[in-house]
Amino acid sequence: MIAQAKKVFFSSLFAVLVGGFIPITIACYYQLSRPLDSTYGERLGVRMAKLAFFLLYVFLPIALVIVLYVPKEKLQDPTFKQLFGALYGNVKTENRF
Repeated sequence: MIAQAKKVFFSSLFAVLVGGFIPITIACYYQLSRPLDSTYGERLGVRMAKLAFFLLYVFLPIALVIVLYVPKEKLQDPTFKQLFGALYGNVKTENRF
């Protein structure tokens, strides 16, 4: 049950980050270029923009490198497929190039 929850969470996070890269980047840019600091909600918005910026430009590239450089033997492991198989759904795993 926990493995399934991890699979769903990380697959969803990965899909949102990849699918919304440009809109999230634009929203972060607008929020961080002229931050408002008069209410709690505005300060929270700035913090969330910083978090989203970190996820997009630090977490996402590291996650992509880890996903792409998994040994081929490990890709065939049933436990690995159960945990991370959704990340490789549309990736050609027979050849790296």
